[in-house]
Amino acid sequence: MIEKVRISLWDIFTFFMTGVFALISASILLAITEQLPSSQVVIEFLIKLPTTYIIVVAPIVLTLVGLLIEPLANFFERHLGRIFFFWLARDSKPRQADEVTVEQYIKENGFGALNGKIQNPYFLCKEYVETKQLSTTFMVFLARYGFYRNCSFIVLVSGVVYFIGAFNWQASGWLIGSYFASALLTKRANEFYSYQAPAVYSAFLIDNLNWPAKQFFEPNNHPASATDKQE
Repeated sequence: MIEKVRISLWDIFTFFMTGVFALISASILLAITEQLPSSQVVIEFLIKLPTTYIIVVAPIVLTLVGLLIEPLANFFERHLGRIFFFWLARDSKPRQADEVTVEQYIKENGFGALNGKIQNPYFLCKEYVETKQLSTTFMVFLARYGFYRNCSFIVLVSGVVYFIGAFNWQASGWLIGSYFASALLTKRANEFYSYQAPAVYSAFLIDNLNWPAKQFFEPNNHPASATDKQE
């Protein structure tokens, strides 16, 4: 059973690394509010922990933390993120235009009997690319998107929590700083998200498109030479 468990980049970055980032953010927040135990106490506590806890239990706990944060960050991005960060620039129009052109071509020519019947080909192309293991580029983009999105949510929440708890000028500055840091991480997440569809469509087309060069090198498609014509 354990051998069949597959861990993807999405699991590592979106869940485990999110848990690590949340732990770091919580430690910084506790240190600022002077609620974090001294470094000597922390080190002694870690030394006393069994190795099994550090190697096995800690990664599982951090992954569970990431699993809990991910849906909250997803909800925030879908329903509140565009309101909070309305001033962020969107994707470049040339890349969007190319993506629309490729998507339209795949709709009309990529699915055989289903040509013209699939409204959103992205998910079908994604499953095709994953099943045939044609490319892992889009998974890298997806994993980074999930990680930066979750980090953006954590940074903003930490600023709000600190502001509510302290409610002073320092906390106000921290809140403003966390807002712009969260916006920067959101912009980075959006960039990686916009790269996914082109990567999936490119891998799908490379495997299915009848390139002229491919036809040229087929034995039956060689043009007749001048000697052959004379005979």
